[in-house]
Amino acid sequence: MRNESRKLIIPCESAMRDIIPAIKALLVTQLVSNGISQSQAASILGLTPAEISYYLKGKRQMESTSRS
Repeated sequence: MRNESRKLIIPCESAMRDIIPAIKALLVTQLVSNGISQSQAASILGLTPAEISYYLKGKRQMESTSRS
C-alpha cells in the first residue's frame, strides 16, 4: 500500500494541535492589550509566563500550525 505513511487525524487531534493554540493566542493578546500583565495572564489561563511570551511573539501559534 502506498498510503501507509498517511495518518488519520481525528477531530480532537486537530483541535488540540490547531484550534486551541489559536484561541489561547487570541486570549493572551486580548488580556495583555487590556492591561493585564503577562504574569497575571499566565495565572488566569493556567500557562507559564514563557508560554505567554511565545504567544505574544507568535512563536507558539506558528509551531502548532507548521506541523500539519
